[in-house]
Amino acid sequence: MTMTSEGARANVPFPTVPEAGRLAGIILLVALPLFAQSFQYTVELPLLYALSKGWPLLTLPLTVIGLARVSFPGRALALITFLWIYGVTPWMSQIVLGNTFPGAAASTVKVWAFAYLFSLPALLVWLRPSADTLRRVALTLGVATFLLLVGLWLTLPPSAYQANTIEAKILLWDPERGPRINLPMFFGLLLLFTLNRHMWLRRRFWPAALLLVGFLLLLFIYKARMSIAAASGAVLIGAALSLSRWRWAAVLSLLLAAALATPSALMYLGSADFAARLGGSLTARQAEAKAAIDFLNAEPWRWVTGVGNLTRVGDIGMAEILQTTYFFVVDLGWLGVIFEFGLVGALMIAALCIVVLRLCALLQASEHAFDRALLDYVVYILLTSWIYPVVYAPGELTVCGAMAMYLIALRSQTATEATPAAPQRRER
Repeated sequence: MTMTSEGARANVPFPTVPEAGRLAGIILLVALPLFAQSFQYTVELPLLYALSKGWPLLTLPLTVIGLARVSFPGRALALITFLWIYGVTPWMSQIVLGNTFPGAAASTVKVWAFAYLFSLPALLVWLRPSADTLRRVALTLGVATFLLLVGLWLTLPPSAYQANTIEAKILLWDPERGPRINLPMFFGLLLLFTLNRHMWLRRRFWPAALLLVGFLLLLFIYKARMSIAAASGAVLIGAALSLSRWRWAAVLSLLLAAALATPSALMYLGSADFAARLGGSLTARQAEAKAAIDFLNAEPWRWVTGVGNLTRVGDIGMAEILQTTYFFVVDLGWLGVIFEFGLVGALMIAALCIVVLRLCALLQASEHAFDRALLDYVVYILLTSWIYPVVYAPGELTVCGAMAMYLIALRSQTATEATPAAPQRRER
């Protein structure tokens, strides 16, 4: 599979499975959630949790094949980024934090999923699912996500929910929101974004009704405030991009409205009422941010290179080093990324997000709502990245990029096959 800046040219260098539609669909039903890191933090499901952590190692042969064969705009940037986050950052962890070599290597587990940008395209090209099969599998997983969300909500007793977020990641309870189900929502949100795009593309009512139902379920069961707000923003941007010749005017109007609303929003975010609504989470994040900034300021070069990170299973944690009650870089958005990977690494990761965004943008002329919705999910990732770093679950970003690559390559291949060959002139 070869991508170019003008579009894509398909080159299938792997052994293929002839007419493997059903088999490919079954394999993808199992594999896509693992590539999307749907079970990366579900400690309540130990087998799936362990499988998700080890999936980059199990798919290492695919990664090697992808590194050798898959080309796309930004490939060189991706390789340099891998060198930094897999090589330089663990080294900094040993120098600055006194981490051991095994501990430093283990601290990179959460970013191994960036390699899926190569391994998933390799799997797709080997399986050769049709574009409709790929879309159908992803949307089926989205429907299953919402059915599971509702099913758990209706059947589980109140005693099933826990306030300890260390031991529980799915069934949670807190004083501000009460019981909530924190299911991995990659495929669920992708389904909502597809419904939104379908509504504008086909001018039909029923997707709007389903979209409304989906957001109500998010509000009353999922209850993740930042995710719901970012999903709403992605839906608005997706709607604006669907307005044909008026799309850029609509996008600029949204940006202008956001700019005008920013001062009032900042005032509210700093108010006591907002802090009270969030309970202790805002205070905790403020304390973590201050500890991180103080530690970086102690040696200004740390802002450039980052300091690495420690694993939870080590003898000493970041909380002890920073002399704070607790410390999780995942709470700090891009500040957490800078803390761990430095400004150099953060800029590379941000640029990699833009690369995937551009890949998904190449599908905006597609007649399929799902293809267009991939861009909306990358927008959602960027919107949430100010609170939840991209490195928290990079599999979501890389799955969007890999599916976009494959769909573009299929479209380009179909266009090439449909174009008649130019007649050869006879030599006189």
